[in-house]
Amino acid sequence: MKLNAVQNDQKGRVMCGTAAISAVTGKPVSCVKEFIYRVKGRRYVCSMSVKQVVDTLRLMGYSADVKAINVLKGNALKAPTFARWLRERENVNEVYVLLLTDHFVAVNGRKMVDNHTMEPVFIGKAPWRRKRVRWTIRIQKGGD
Repeated sequence: MKLNAVQNDQKGRVMCGTAAISAVTGKPVSCVKEFIYRVKGRRYVCSMSVKQVVDTLRLMGYSADVKAINVLKGNALKAPTFARWLRERENVNEVYVLLLTDHFVAVNGRKMVDNHTMEPVFIGKAPWRRKRVRWTIRIQKGGD
């Protein structure tokens, strides 16, 4: 699998969860929104939770392995930054959707996509490298 450019076939702004799903699946934003509507039970997409992103991907035929990054409050342990997570990940070729503090991005290899870039950009030029990784969602084609 590889990342695709986000196909915004609608007017207006694309939210980060919708953009990440579109980048992973290669489907246009209007198609992704239809799946999100089915998961959320309403026809309005402003923000999404990790569970809603995972449920939408599963509904679209992808399997998702979800992992929370545990953070102890008031301790020296902190979630890794996006840049550190990229350096330390085990398999560079896997496709991930990450929740960075409060923003979803799709990552594969040395590229990432979100609703600001709208197309795969090299990680060295990517924004958000200092944000903390809160959740990782490893994506594979095919249902669970």
